[in-house]
Amino acid sequence: MKSADYWRGRFSILADAAHRDTGSYINDLETMYRNAERTVQADLERWYGRFATNNGISLTDARKMLTTGQMDEFRWTVDQYIKIGEQANLSPEWLKKLENASARFHVSRLETIQLQIQQQMELLYGGQLDGLDGLLKDVVSNGYTRTAFEIQKGLGLGWDITALNQRKLETLLSRPWTADGKTFRDRCWENKANLVSGVQSHLTQGLLRGDGLQKITDNIKKEFGVSRYKAGRLAHTETTYFNAQASRETYKDLGIEQIEILETLDRHTCDLCGGLDGTVIPLAQYEPGVTVPPFHPNCRGTTCPHYADMKGERAARNADGEVYYVSADTTYQKWFETFVKGGDKSGLTAATAKAIITKGKATTPKEAEADAAQYAQQVKLRGVTNMDSLNEMTGTLDHLYQKYPQLNRLKEIQVKVNRKGSTMASANFQGLYPRSKFMNNPVTETANCFGDGWRPRLEKALESWNQHIDRLIQSGAPKADITKGKKVIQQIQEMLKFPRHNVIYAGKEVQCTITHEFGHVLADQLCGQINHRMANPAFAYTADNVLWKKCQLIDSVYQKAISSGDIYSISMYGASNSHEFFAECFTIYDMGEEQLPDYIVEMFKEVLEP
Repeated sequence: MKSADYWRGRFSILADAAHRDTGSYINDLETMYRNAERTVQADLERWYGRFATNNGISLTDARKMLTTGQMDEFRWTVDQYIKIGEQANLSPEWLKKLENASARFHVSRLETIQLQIQQQMELLYGGQLDGLDGLLKDVVSNGYTRTAFEIQKGLGLGWDITALNQRKLETLLSRPWTADGKTFRDRCWENKANLVSGVQSHLTQGLLRGDGLQKITDNIKKEFGVSRYKAGRLAHTETTYFNAQASRETYKDLGIEQIEILETLDRHTCDLCGGLDGTVIPLAQYEPGVTVPPFHPNCRGTTCPHYADMKGERAARNADGEVYYVSADTTYQKWFETFVKGGDKSGLTAATAKAIITKGKATTPKEAEADAAQYAQQVKLRGVTNMDSLNEMTGTLDHLYQKYPQLNRLKEIQVKVNRKGSTMASANFQGLYPRSKFMNNPVTETANCFGDGWRPRLEKALESWNQHIDRLIQSGAPKADITKGKKVIQQIQEMLKFPRHNVIYAGKEVQCTITHEFGHVLADQLCGQINHRMANPAFAYTADNVLWKKCQLIDSVYQKAISSGDIYSISMYGASNSHEFFAECFTIYDMGEEQLPDYIVEMFKEVLEP
């Protein structure tokens, strides 16, 4: 499982990417504003050049009526405005105003320039709204799938998801989220109205005061600057909000239970956001603008998944179909084609979601005995004082009995610490008997061994036997002695082919031991695969017996693992017989820390059937 820093780092990158797209949109918006400014300035200059004297004009002169020729020219301009407006999908109110202007016989000179200026701003905001609408749809759509990609890649597990459809996008985008009940579309048109009003006021008041062209155009530029800033602020704030909405949809669909607030910490970060960085809340309390960013205009905060015990595999439980392993170098495009578009999965390996263990809360061995008593008629804990280990034992049993409720209650659970410090355990259909040094002295740095240093001991033994054979040959020892020695060497070499003695994962030694022994109990109760010296007379081994058929299946799968060489990926202990093979494979199967060959997974599916 990835660390908390991994999740914070990856989701910070996702948020930055969304705002980079917003930055590109704002750059395009800057160009649109500059072009609109230049057009308005050119219109004003032509208007002044045509009707003004000495760079000034009175309001009375400005209201003089146009000549018939000028009216025809303006009517043609208005008709063109209407045509362009219909193509640009401008507001119905503005199109109606243009139609009214076209139908009028007289239009004042001042109204002429006002109409020309407003046309530029209508086109500007029509383009701005289209751009912002497209940007936010991309933020939500891409945010959903890219968040899912990062979560699945971080877990190392992938399963099919469905991308947000157009209807879902429209629903999310049309939902107001601020206290005033306005959507981003409402704010765009509100900003346009403010810009139109401001520009027209500067024009009219400038004419009344007798201001020159330069002063009027300077004031109008300031209005454009304010509107441009508001447009950029709106884009960044809405990006943060809709990125949060997309994340919530993904968290919900992928089974994330807790999230962490992630703020950009620099000199621009406000005290409110800085104080909330790292805050963890349950997904049920997730509300953009209230409990998660954006907390204010231009807010740059985001969120990421939070796993209290850094075990996020529970997310895979929400998968409708198969779960597959996802490698760390999988690209987004490859993942998208496979799990969003339902692409070919033939090259992937099916995975079993990892076991989620909630440890017990006992504070004394007596309390631990009482906790374990729900799973067995008798519980005996001898010499075990490590409460973490005892609580992990009861937590593991709780998980196993929830997952396999068809099993009978154990007759006895007996745990004691072996004096030699080695791991010894046994189980049958009646009880579970782990005797493990891990119960008092859990190993945390490495645990892929049976006892400490089994591989170095074998390597040292191999070296000694090679030297012994050399001495036998040099001394002219009988051939039988040399042959016997070589067989021992072959046995040691065979043992060294295994990367581990038994299935033990670092930090989960107790869970592994209990799960292994539980595998024996499961095999005993569900398919009669019991140790013959402890044979249960209740089992009748006949050809038509279902239990016996399952027992034969385990034996055949064990032989296949031996002949195919797959046994080397299990353990040396698992190669000793079909009983230990089943228990070792069950530990891998249930804990989900690594993958098993498909035919072994199929064996468990059949064995675990009622």
